[in-house]
Amino acid sequence: MKKLGAILSLFLIIALVFYSFYGLTPHYDGDETAPAIEFSVDRALHPLSEISKKPHYLGSDAHEEVREFLISELRKLGLDPHIQKGFSLNPESKTLDKPINIVARLKGMEDGKALLLLSHYDSALVPSFGASDDGSGLSAILESMRAYLASGNTP
Repeated sequence: MKKLGAILSLFLIIALVFYSFYGLTPHYDGDETAPAIEFSVDRALHPLSEISKKPHYLGSDAHEEVREFLISELRKLGLDPHIQKGFSLNPESKTLDKPINIVARLKGMEDGKALLLLSHYDSALVPSFGASDDGSGLSAILESMRAYLASGNTP
């Protein structure tokens, strides 16, 4: 009988530990069907999966593919993206880079302050797929703009 009590006690302790950790773990039910005027994590993940397919460091073919994808996504939102080219000197590595910025502007109806949504779209030179290297920031910006434009509001 003592053996059975010990086994039941051990089982109860394991169950309580599992339950306590399970209760602390965030749960996500998905929001693919969220109204168009709301930010949707599921919809934001679609561009992230495209952006993070492969490493896309500055100068790589994949970097150009990501740039073209972002331009295409901005055009789907009805924006008119422009390219800015320049040079950047990195004093640490003593390299001269030629970054290419994508700029899209949503014109306001009145004079006043502007809001800048900014993110970089290159991944680190080390083998990084870029999801956490601001690919998530790009996806959040795209989904935020999509939801804002779907609301019919004008800045």
